[in-house]
Amino acid sequence: ADIDDVVKTEFPGCRAGFKNKEVSPLQGSYFENGVGYECFTPDVLNLGISPAVLIENVSKRFKSLGGTVAEGSPLRGVAISESIGAAIDMGETEEPITTRLVLDCMGNA
Repeated sequence: ADIDDVVKTEFPGCRAGFKNKEVSPLQGSYFENGVGYECFTPDVLNLGISPAVLIENVSKRFKSLGGTVAEGSPLRGVAISESIGAAIDMGETEEPITTRLVLDCMGNA
């Protein structure tokens, strides 16, 4: 799976408890005592990911579905139309791109 390619740091699951009232002392689980809920969260902290691999995977999938990625290209403007969606002005030397979805992901260098 794609997610397996991007996860670089794995953290095993842990128990999470949520109290909805205070009872002290407490023996047993929150759920057993009627004071809240508990759940096990497997892989919830697998936050060590590679953004470069993630963006590369998403870009490949998007392009395979007919999408256009204009990486490193200046975005001069966007015109919105009910009939065609959006037209992206890529500058005087480039033809406009028409689309129904525009993502400006500037800032992740």
